[in-house]
Amino acid sequence: MLSSLQMYRASPEAFFTSLDKKMAELEAKIDGTHKRFEDLANLSDAILTKIAEVRAHSEAPRTWTYLAALPNLYFNDVSPAEQADGVSKRSVGRSGRLTARLNLPRNCQYFFMFRAVEFVNAAAAATLSLTVNGDPYPWLDVQDGVFKTIVLESKETDSLEFTIAVDPSTLDETVDMSFSFAQILIERRG
Repeated sequence: MLSSLQMYRASPEAFFTSLDKKMAELEAKIDGTHKRFEDLANLSDAILTKIAEVRAHSEAPRTWTYLAALPNLYFNDVSPAEQADGVSKRSVGRSGRLTARLNLPRNCQYFFMFRAVEFVNAAAAATLSLTVNGDPYPWLDVQDGVFKTIVLESKETDSLEFTIAVDPSTLDETVDMSFSFAQILIERRG
């Protein structure tokens, strides 16, 4: 095969004809690549639109449950799961706080249940509180370590962030645990 320089010396017309052909092939490849990129962008937009449609039409979760035996994906300052009297539990450390943010819609009310297993002392148990998105909620029913309340709907937020805590002044500095729990249940009402 002749080099470009040899072809040019032999016949400049043949050289430019060959060069024009190669340029046309290169332009066709570039145009094809641009078309593929456009098709890919359109496909990506269509997929995102479909995902948004599916999310808009799919029903939001009705219930969120956490059992202490499950892996801990939500909380800081908690111990590994342990068994006590046939019940799985997790202990909350010296912070005395259990906080999580959940992607639950707030256009409805929720039943909130917290099952405590033990407290470091009676004073800590007496101060157990619930705050949802910064608003304090009273426990409406407390029996045998099961704390229950109703969380009202909210127009200011699109998620449910809760904190269950005891007053840190009630904690004994020699103990690394404030309270332990077995279950949290948040269930949409209605």
